[in-house]
Amino acid sequence: MNAIPLLHITEIQKNLGRDPISCGYIYQRFSLANAPIFKACRMDVYFIALLHKGSLTLETDLVSHVIRSPAIYAMAPATIRNITSTSDDFDCEVIFFEEAFFVEQMADPTILNRYECFYNENRSNTTISKRQFKNFSSYFNMIREKSELDVKYNTEIIRNFIQILLLEVATTNSKNSGKNKFTHNQLVASTFNKNLERSYTGNHQVKYYAELQNLSAKYFSRIIQQQTGKTAGDIIDEKIMLEARALLKNRALTIKEIAQLIGFSDASHFGKFYKNLTGFSPQQYRKSMN
Repeated sequence: MNAIPLLHITEIQKNLGRDPISCGYIYQRFSLANAPIFKACRMDVYFIALLHKGSLTLETDLVSHVIRSPAIYAMAPATIRNITSTSDDFDCEVIFFEEAFFVEQMADPTILNRYECFYNENRSNTTISKRQFKNFSSYFNMIREKSELDVKYNTEIIRNFIQILLLEVATTNSKNSGKNKFTHNQLVASTFNKNLERSYTGNHQVKYYAELQNLSAKYFSRIIQQQTGKTAGDIIDEKIMLEARALLKNRALTIKEIAQLIGFSDASHFGKFYKNLTGFSPQQYRKSMN
């Protein structure tokens, strides 16, 4: 079965014409001549991008966004992404990095959960001022320069530059980022998003995600409702529906195969779930795309 592909860092390197070396990060400069060729896929890496010139149309989880320069944008692993178009003057720097690379030697291995730019769609794309652009550009330049060297402590230096870059993105995204600490409830909601990305195809129950954080389902659900305005169950259903719609676009997959890919025991259970949420069957949705 051909599900939506998940690209690991070595596969991204191959797509960029590089030797697949497991170093934990990739720096890449893109223009119209070498615009990203990744079709609808997921990546097992985080990335931060600085758009110097032009614009691009980026589809994330089936929602289309037009990003215009100067801008900084970020994305977490497992998000379905597809670049559908770029302008003629497109110019962008991107840093891809693995979670294991970033958290190595850090006291808090869950630190990436604290960055809203990866999990809050309203903060993933940010238009920036000329002054902010100059600041971000300096960090990208330092990472680029270090990535071209093979010297002692180079990896540690790049890791620290990426951490500083993320803090700058967080500062840009929040007027009060220097004053407010990330609350317990925010961390619960952010961790839920991350766990859901990893497990939604095999686990559809709220109880499962609550237990991952050693919380009761009732307490966990109350926190998620307060933080997002939606129930945890609704968020899980939305995630499953998003994946289902993306897979239904692939006509090489049968309804039965799609059901199996997203964790349903058979096509009948999947069909009932889909119709209960949308009012029509998976087959009807697929026909409507003609």
